[in-house]
Amino acid sequence: MLAFMKPFRTAPQVSFGVFLVLSGCGGGDGFKISRPAAQRPDWDDQRVAKSPLRLPADEPLNVVLFKSGQEGAARGTASASERGVATAAAEANNDGSAWGEFQIGHCFDNISGRRMTAVVRVRLAAKRKVAAPPEEAQTTAQTTLTFFVKDSNGATLHQESVAGGDSRKGPAEWSGDHEFAFDAVFAPDLGYYLFLAARADARGADGRSASASVEVSRCELTLEWGPVRSARSGDDAQRVSTVAP
Repeated sequence: MLAFMKPFRTAPQVSFGVFLVLSGCGGGDGFKISRPAAQRPDWDDQRVAKSPLRLPADEPLNVVLFKSGQEGAARGTASASERGVATAAAEANNDGSAWGEFQIGHCFDNISGRRMTAVVRVRLAAKRKVAAPPEEAQTTAQTTLTFFVKDSNGATLHQESVAGGDSRKGPAEWSGDHEFAFDAVFAPDLGYYLFLAARADARGADGRSASASVEVSRCELTLEWGPVRSARSGDDAQRVSTVAP
């Protein structure tokens, strides 16, 4: 979590949308995700016979979580939907601080009794912005936007940084499309989470203001079931790797 250097004047306020358990710190692999096995859909050979599987075109995303909070003169907001649209934003003034975060994606259990293989394609449309006086070290704004594959044991199997921002490197704004693909092997009798995680943090100080935001207008996942390819070229993949628990 972002460490604040001054005491807060008011009790923290947190708002959230409950769907999964989320514990996030701004950056790195701090995002943790958990859902009871009974609430993860069961996927077997018959379930994945249709290939490719496109989400959310073929069915809604089932990982949808957002929450936010603020202390002092600040405001944090967040939202997310099963159609792959989400936002996280934070604004802070004086000595206030705020944050917002979300997770969107899909989860399932492999009950086929065998290792299931697929090429996972991710297509995103996103933008992020950070703003704070660069000369004021205690006034900061930060964003992270990262795609993860995790299993039900808590292991991170794949991690792809999409777009981050830090006001200490000057005001920054970015928007655009991002696409990547990787080969995946899903072991039997485990649950899996494929999701995009984002967080925005802002902290004000000494009468200065800061703001940070992340917006995703499209998050599409495609799973092409079949043999794992050790390398792929001539397509839209930016990077290819193997996920094998």
